[in-house]
Amino acid sequence: MIDLLEVQPPPMFMIMLFSYYIEGEMYRTSGLTVSPGHTPNIRQTATGFECDTFFKPEMITPSGRAGKEVINGRVKVRMRVDLKDIMFIVGKLKEGQGVRSSFILPNPEAG
Repeated sequence: MIDLLEVQPPPMFMIMLFSYYIEGEMYRTSGLTVSPGHTPNIRQTATGFECDTFFKPEMITPSGRAGKEVINGRVKVRMRVDLKDIMFIVGKLKEGQGVRSSFILPNPEAG
């Protein structure tokens, strides 16, 4: 998925997941949009991936937003996603990018 974000024009992915971590603090969730605009500076880690992202201040705990940059009313934070928390990924790709328009990554650890 991360490598595909470098294709021009870049695709967009929707990840269905249980949780992610913002500045090390766990947040429960059901979905995450991944694209160069939504999740800049994305990089793979040994357990999943991490990236920068932006949230409305009220969506993040006071400790999670303390000292963080605010851009257009959104707090810029560092997010981590662990593969064990991902249920599936659906990708929306452009015609001619040489891969299917969607795919699913099953997670055998997900309940």
